[in-house]
Amino acid sequence: MKKILFGLIITLALTACSSVSEPTPQPAPLIATPHATPAESASPSPTVDIAPEAPSSVNTFPDTTQYFWVPIAKGFEQPLDIQNAGDGSNRLFIVERGGKIRILENYLLVDEPFLYNEPRKLDHRLR
Repeated sequence: MKKILFGLIITLALTACSSVSEPTPQPAPLIATPHATPAESASPSPTVDIAPEAPSSVNTFPDTTQYFWVPIAKGFEQPLDIQNAGDGSNRLFIVERGGKIRILENYLLVDEPFLYNEPRKLDHRLR
């Protein structure tokens, strides 16, 4: 009896905590509909609503002879990623392999890391 009650409680809890996904709306197909008024001629011209054109995919890389690399800062330890701050400050966040996130502001590297996630060292007994 206790096992059945426990199973029902667990099932009820999992069901209550599960998220309900809403169905994604499907776009309506484009259909040509004729618009005619009684005062118009006998041959109405159909109108079609045109959806915006989807961006085309790129099949080739740009010509590399038209571009070149220019170093803008030094002092990074194995940089992995670079992201713009996105707030108009022209700051760049550089992620380094060791867990540091550095800030490049006005082409100068800020001395103090923005964030430093120190790598965890495993206990030798857990290996």
